[in-house]
Amino acid sequence: MISVDISNVWCRVSLPEVLGNEQTVAQAHQLLAGIDWKQGESYGWLTRSLAMRRDTLEQLQAAAEKLRSQSRVIVVLGSGAAYAGVRAAIRLSMGRLSPVPRLLFAGEHPSPDDWADVLTALDGVDFSVIALCETGNEIPPLIALRSLRWIMDKRYGAGMKERIVICAPAGSNAMANLAETEGYAFWSAPQETGAPKSALQPGALLTLAAAGRSADLLWQGALSQLELCDERTMENPAWMMAAAETALQKKGMRRALLCTPEPAAAELGRWWSHLITSCGCKNGGGAWADAVRMPEELPLIAESLLDPRQMQYLTMLRLQPSAKNTAVEMAWRDPDRISALTGLTLSSVSETMLDTVAETVFGANVPLIAVRCEEDLTDDKIGELLYFAEFSAALSAKTAGADPYAQAETRSLFRAIDHRLGRE
Repeated sequence: MISVDISNVWCRVSLPEVLGNEQTVAQAHQLLAGIDWKQGESYGWLTRSLAMRRDTLEQLQAAAEKLRSQSRVIVVLGSGAAYAGVRAAIRLSMGRLSPVPRLLFAGEHPSPDDWADVLTALDGVDFSVIALCETGNEIPPLIALRSLRWIMDKRYGAGMKERIVICAPAGSNAMANLAETEGYAFWSAPQETGAPKSALQPGALLTLAAAGRSADLLWQGALSQLELCDERTMENPAWMMAAAETALQKKGMRRALLCTPEPAAAELGRWWSHLITSCGCKNGGGAWADAVRMPEELPLIAESLLDPRQMQYLTMLRLQPSAKNTAVEMAWRDPDRISALTGLTLSSVSETMLDTVAETVFGANVPLIAVRCEEDLTDDKIGELLYFAEFSAALSAKTAGADPYAQAETRSLFRAIDHRLGRE
């Protein structure tokens, strides 16, 4: 279960100011659900249309198992929010352990040194490729896939077709055209606005299944969270978060620091902060979010965080404490001066540090929103967390008056890059 605690925002905003946004949140939710068609496109992907047939899920899982059975390494090429969300979910579920087969994320940047490392890792190793792209026209993964196709053609011949899966929007784009022309397996993103960005679209679930996760459990978790987030009251944690953030932003607090205290959640924090920023920083609404890791980055941000002149607030993601009761070791002498911690579990040390941060920032009039995941992160719970992150980012942006999926500026930028590279 995911809960949101806004009890530490009252240092800057009042309860009536938060509750005063309830009608605006309700209207934003209605627009995201696509009910008021006069106001624009339907965003049903995150509300009414998050549905997939059982046979499709089974086909998706079977395709992932086939890739796993024939590969020691699965190269995941791509860019965008779905690609970053998948990488975050795998890191969150696997910790420091690499999945078997290993997933090698690449192709998001045309770096010659990085690509040389990828080729070295694939030398003499059986591998397959998943291209997970938001538009299907991104240059770096297309360059990477062309290079890998050349290697696979020499190594596997006609069998290379069984080792390439392309996940992109259907229609007129380079990746979809490549799949049709060459006969590669193709998984299209749903047509609803926002679906290609989602870490819960079919191509993303296929990639997660290739890492050994259960596509069915991830999906069921997302559906469960959808039902909770569709409640049209302030009891809904996404509503509560949107109302509080909008109240803070009306006071000029337009920078959010998203704190992820677990190392395994660092990628999740980066992805979530990018979601918040990409959804909200449009039309003068929303917030800019930066991911910070606790406690290692606390010295870097402490002065800024505790400076009352800085107009920012803190969002802290708190995960269920680990059941692994590793304790601080005893020592006969105390030169390191931590014997007072002897016998405490690492989880209790971490929780104490987080509690202290929360109390200190609140005492310095820095608002704090706490997002809690109160259960172990099994596949279904990860599905819940992915859905909540995506929906809450979109709802907060819409409440603040931004279009969470507007891409006009981004598209013009990439058209300029294409033009400069001679790719019309």
